[in-house]
Amino acid sequence: MKSILQYVPGKSFFHKLHPITKLVWAVLTCVLCFICQNIWFLAGITTINLLILLTSGIAHEGKSVLKLFGIISIMLLFFAVLFNREGAVFFSYGIIIVAQEGVIQGLVMIFRTLGALLPISIMIMLTPANDLASACVRYLNVPYKYAFAVTATLRFIPMLTGEMEQIIKAQTARGCDLDKGGPIKKFGRVIPLTVPLLSSSVKKTEQMAISLEVRGFGAGERSSYRKTQFGARDAVVFGALLAGYAAGIWITLYI
Repeated sequence: MKSILQYVPGKSFFHKLHPITKLVWAVLTCVLCFICQNIWFLAGITTINLLILLTSGIAHEGKSVLKLFGIISIMLLFFAVLFNREGAVFFSYGIIIVAQEGVIQGLVMIFRTLGALLPISIMIMLTPANDLASACVRYLNVPYKYAFAVTATLRFIPMLTGEMEQIIKAQTARGCDLDKGGPIKKFGRVIPLTVPLLSSSVKKTEQMAISLEVRGFGAGERSSYRKTQFGARDAVVFGALLAGYAAGIWITLYI
């Protein structure tokens, strides 16, 4: 979970893209997945996302992303097969019936979920939070306070998950078996561990508030040390997005 919302340095093609280009790519790809319902087109988008994940040097960090989305995909497929029993029956045992339409609907939901969520996760792992905030303020006229709030959130989540892991390891070293018993008992053992995590997060929030106040946050106009520029790579990505939208609309209307 720690690597899902944490920037991974690198020099790949997508690392060097402008932050706005990556943001537009992630948002438009997400929208395109919900516009088009063709299973092969959605599978193609998912495949492209996976190739970007593998070729950008973040395959190791992306394992946690794929694991989480894999669990979600299995749940979506299960419920789609459970409640949709139309079409040819592939398997039947008691009240469990696996039908053709249920499988197709489940696969569409899986590809749509992966195609929509993977680009957002990839964008966050390939883009420094400060660069994304500065670009949104400069090019999209987003108020800096809102951009900073998003940036602070992206920084806090990996930090808190890391502290939670340390707390769990510390309790395990003291003889607390958190893996024993069923899911309900495990959840009951984890709840008390959130108290020190909550205390730590409150302290960090207070320290950040004091630091911002001392530095005069919001007292005047902001400036940015690092300024990113659009390049030929961004034009290639925007062209690919236009081609993808044209193909998606054509498939939706005529196939």
